[in-house]
Amino acid sequence: MNTTRRLCAAALLVTLATTLVGCDNQPPAAEPDPASSPSATTPAVPATRLALSELVVSPAGVGPLLVGQPITDEPEESAVVVWDPTGCITAGVPGVEGEPWTGLWRSAYEDAANPDDRTFSVVTMGGVKDGPIARVVVYGDELATAEGVHVGSTVDDVLAAYPDATPEPDPIVSALYVVDGETGSLSIEVAIESPGAPDYWDPEQIGTVVWMVVFDASDTVVAAAASDTIGPCPV
Repeated sequence: MNTTRRLCAAALLVTLATTLVGCDNQPPAAEPDPASSPSATTPAVPATRLALSELVVSPAGVGPLLVGQPITDEPEESAVVVWDPTGCITAGVPGVEGEPWTGLWRSAYEDAANPDDRTFSVVTMGGVKDGPIARVVVYGDELATAEGVHVGSTVDDVLAAYPDATPEPDPIVSALYVVDGETGSLSIEVAIESPGAPDYWDPEQIGTVVWMVVFDASDTVVAAAASDTIGPCPV
């Protein structure tokens, strides 16, 4: 009996020793990965302005500028338009800052040294900063529709891209090819020869797109040529 007890005790001691050794040899806990730590932050990607070629012209608007919708505030480095509170005030058209039709949304792509070299302009309802967009007038050939039509395209280009577009009746110095959408209409204006105004266009402009205008569905489609009412400022 004593021999059996001694053997059991010895076995117990061996088991305890093995357990203790195993505990002492445990590998150290792994350090947390800083990249997966909740406190780790990823640097924000700076906002960038869309290239002019990315502003697609459609019956709904021009790029993010949608007719019938107000212009949302964007960071200066990514905004496609900037508000000029006195942009429509001139010596010939006086006004007081803050009144309707005294400010305008300018294209952020305009060359400050050549303010008349415009790419596009925006007209808001009521002539106020936060008014919904009534129309967008495209002057520059850098902007195009998804079908590739731009200022300078030929009338044949227009009809190939929009075979169902028909010119508005009774043109004076330009023909309007209108493409309708759900929220607005795209008017593609083509210069034509006019017996009543033979020198209105340069010869190379005849038969080509001279403007594209996106009108809100509530607005009336009119020609930009021979008109002083299409732009953002009263004349």
